[in-house]
Amino acid sequence: MGEQRLSVVDIFKIGVGPSSSHTLGPWRAAQQCLARWTSSPGVAGLERIEVHLYGSLAKTGRGHGTDVAVIAGLIGADPETCDIDAVRTEVAAVLEQQHVRLADGADVEVAILFHPQESLPSHPNGLTFRGRWADAHEHVGTYYSVGGGFVVCDGDDDDEGRPAPVVLPFPIDTAADLLHWCDRSGSSVSGVVRANEAAWRAPSQTEAYLANLWEAMRASMFRGCHTPGVLPGGLHVRRRAADF
Repeated sequence: MGEQRLSVVDIFKIGVGPSSSHTLGPWRAAQQCLARWTSSPGVAGLERIEVHLYGSLAKTGRGHGTDVAVIAGLIGADPETCDIDAVRTEVAAVLEQQHVRLADGADVEVAILFHPQESLPSHPNGLTFRGRWADAHEHVGTYYSVGGGFVVCDGDDDDEGRPAPVVLPFPIDTAADLLHWCDRSGSSVSGVVRANEAAWRAPSQTEAYLANLWEAMRASMFRGCHTPGVLPGGLHVRRRAADF
């Protein structure tokens, strides 16, 4: 993934945790892979999907919900808007039955395979989707979860699918750049950042996104403070916030 300018919308994402690299990234990878297969060659006749988790994804995948995230992506759940309790119930049934119903209604055999002693060459967080169709042909897609919920498909050109670059009024690569522009413009840090955001979208759109983000954070805090029991993930960590 080459160097590119990032907006607050790219950095601050709404999603399902606990990890942007091990949960949100694999979720997005499953969505992207299935979307590619849907467009070409098409999912008609798709009989089996194998998902191979490598390296770090395999070692901590169960604790970080990587397997759950992959299935959630395959069933078409949106990590920004889904009812996570309903998704967990549906995913649990898929993992037990080893069959997944795709968004178009197709019922497909599915297997999640962990390879903790193997790593793919480009990044520690690698996963490969292998699809088999009724006529015995296969399609394979390898993805890397490179951090922050960003996903790279192996073999894609660095610029493929990337939006056209924007010209920022205050280009920033380092903290020193940020301080330089604050001094030169007389603006605060937030003022400089808001001016840059206006290069991507109207200020009202940025405000709406941030308001939605804040509501998601508030809802997450409320849920955590009012839910007793044990945290998901299989590590049997007791929730304590509700007691406090």
